[in-house]
Amino acid sequence: MIGFLESGSTEPPSNQHRWLIGIGSVLVAAIYVWTKLDQGWIAHDEGQLGQCAQRTFAGELPHRDFDEMYTGALSFLNALSFQIWGANS
Repeated sequence: MIGFLESGSTEPPSNQHRWLIGIGSVLVAAIYVWTKLDQGWIAHDEGQLGQCAQRTFAGELPHRDFDEMYTGALSFLNALSFQIWGANS
């Protein structure tokens, strides 16, 4: 890519170079995120998420039957995980 920029050529990089740049960027981002996973997480809504998932799993609907702090789709996703792996309450 640097040769492309410095040489004055008007041809774009090949698809292979684009894939390598993309994979390299994702790899660098993944390593950066992995080093920061244990920093800055505050579990202030874990109880709310679990309760909303339990109520959705029981047949209630978010925003109609109870207040949901997010859009509601997360409650359905969490309820699905309860159905697949079970709820430990």
